[in-house]
Amino acid sequence: MLDNDLLEQLVTFADLGTVSATAKKLLVSQPSITRGLQKLEEELGVKLFDCQANKLSLTKTGTLAVQEARSLLQAQADFIKNLQAFDQKQNKIKITSVAPGPLLLLSERYSQPNQLSLPEEEDFIKSDQIQDLLERQQLDLVFSNQEIQTDKLESLYLGQEQLFVNLDPFTALAAKQSLHFQDLKNMNFIVQEAIGIWRQIIEEAEIPGLKFLYQTDDQAFSVITSYSNFPYFTSNLTLALEPDRSKDRKVLPLMDERAKLDFYLTYPKEKKAKLANFIKEVQTIWPR
Repeated sequence: MLDNDLLEQLVTFADLGTVSATAKKLLVSQPSITRGLQKLEEELGVKLFDCQANKLSLTKTGTLAVQEARSLLQAQADFIKNLQAFDQKQNKIKITSVAPGPLLLLSERYSQPNQLSLPEEEDFIKSDQIQDLLERQQLDLVFSNQEIQTDKLESLYLGQEQLFVNLDPFTALAAKQSLHFQDLKNMNFIVQEAIGIWRQIIEEAEIPGLKFLYQTDDQAFSVITSYSNFPYFTSNLTLALEPDRSKDRKVLPLMDERAKLDFYLTYPKEKKAKLANFIKEVQTIWPR
């Protein structure tokens, strides 16, 4: 089997053109480079170099050898990178949620986010999928809106997420201290589309004339809410993460029970020990 160091010497020589420059780049002596290139010729059994007037140059076979050496070295680098990435992914804690708030909290405040495997922004789990995916080892933990206690799974109460309404401070509703869904009739709300179970909750409120203008692009949502007087929702989680986001708005809590979502950490019992440190930190960073 060819020594990678010899292949690297060959490629570096081809790039720099001289033995001295190759030695300097690889931090070895010139005689070591010369011996290495000679050894490579011997092992391959072909002539790689011409030496004329004390100048070493590549033969046509040598030029082909350089191309093949580059491919071999890159293939090996890719092999190592892909294997390490796969192994790292296997060791990450695979997590999802029924809504975005807990995942935003992890992204911003968890001390070791590189140890977590989080879903794509729009890929929230549905409540009726939780038990199946956990039992089939597709996930390690779910931020669920329901308590699940079975022979294989258990849930630990974490805390509550509550909806808030962000109003133009000059509207009549801004004089109130709190709101109910019924107060929102005939209003048009700007809403991010990827909000998981919250979409079902706000739509099932069935308030007369209440309309939701869904935005798929986060940047567009931010621009619209910054430069218009459209009301929009936040929660105690997002307010804790971005306290300045609503500084020009009157922020009022929605007091309906359906505007409050209980969250549980739900996981396989056999993984409780593996998740112990994660669970402890999440309990600490959850806003109270």
